[in-house]
Amino acid sequence: MFFHECAIHQASQLLIDFIKKNNHISFQDFKKLTGVSRKYALAMLEYFDKTGLTIREGDQRILVSLDETLK
Repeated sequence: MFFHECAIHQASQLLIDFIKKNNHISFQDFKKLTGVSRKYALAMLEYFDKTGLTIREGDQRILVSLDETLK
């Protein structure tokens, strides 16, 4: 699956802002936040996990930098 660089950048900014306010984000929250279908939301979240922006903890995702500062 391919995403335009601009779409990834916009989604990552929304994701970062949401997690900074709420400490974590669920799949459903991300789907609502971005307005994309389940197929694309899951692919984007997996991409953010793979690139090291987020890490999955159960059903939630957190920013990797926030996780490291808590340790």
